Amino acid sequence: MAAIVEAAVVVFARDGVDRATTNAIAAEAGISPGSLYQYFTDRTDILRAVVHDYLTRLSEVYQGVWPTISATTPRRDLISTLLHPLAEFKRANATFTLIYAHPNLPASLRQEVDGMNQAFAARLVTLLAERNPDLPRDDLELAARQASAVFRCSAPSRATSTATRRNSARSSTPIWPAGESTEHSPSAWEPRSPSASSPVMRLEPRAA
Repeated sequence: MAAIVEAAVVVFARDGVDRATTNAIAAEAGISPGSLYQYFTDRTDILRAVVHDYLTRLSEVYQGVWPTISATTPRRDLISTLLHPLAEFKRANATFTLIYAHPNLPASLRQEVDGMNQAFAARLVTLLAERNPDLPRDDLELAARQASAVFRCSAPSRATSTATRRNSARSSTPIWPAGESTEHSPSAWEPRSPSASSPVMRLEPRAA
């Protein structure tokens, strides 16, 4: 069954979720269509298995990461422990991005992936709130979206921030500059000087 799922990832990414066929998936897996139907009823059933396999493995990465960090984890360790494993997982599963981005991916499956991403962002907001108890919630949420975007290799629009919609002149401190890796930007998580328009994002633990 695992071989069928792996073959399906290749075929769905190559042919698209609406053009992929069970015959093509069976051929990629090196089995007969009849053998494929012993495990799956149709193409949608296979696509569901592909998405669920991805989310299961992503959840395992999260479960391995979250218990090892806290509000007192030093900045460098936080970056290494949290973001690096997620980035490695993303690179190892880059083909899935083509499936997720396909316009005909069923909405229910897309929502499952989005739900996992939103849960990650919410958990990150909680962590940042513990490190920055005086910072507005809007700024924490923007920082979490930026970190999630680095993981997804895309930058969120600052215009989507509730705080920005209220005051377009206000600029929140990003977790690190969009497009820069942590290896090449070790100071990106450093607190910035406070100003009237840009609060400090404190990424070192607050002193007791």
